[in-house]
Amino acid sequence: MKQFTHIEELETHKFLGRVLAKPTDLADHVRHTAGAIILRISHGYEVNEENDPLVALADKATVQFSLSTEPGAFLVDVVPIRSVSFHYPAIDQS
Repeated sequence: MKQFTHIEELETHKFLGRVLAKPTDLADHVRHTAGAIILRISHGYEVNEENDPLVALADKATVQFSLSTEPGAFLVDVVPIRSVSFHYPAIDQS
């Protein structure tokens, strides 16, 4: 979409700078750039160059989703029942 081209170009420019600085961290740079573009377009949020809390949260959510959707995996293996028990009064809180 034409209205987001400037955001994509800006984040791509930053991406290339990060790749030149640390080419061995390519996978991290790709995840950071994808998160930066998505958050900027969807929420107007500009991510930090390093250690951005929302990018870290998105990475964690992606990993947990991937683990929970593997064949033979169950959501309860990733999300402990204790963390959701307060939503269900019938579950013992002790």
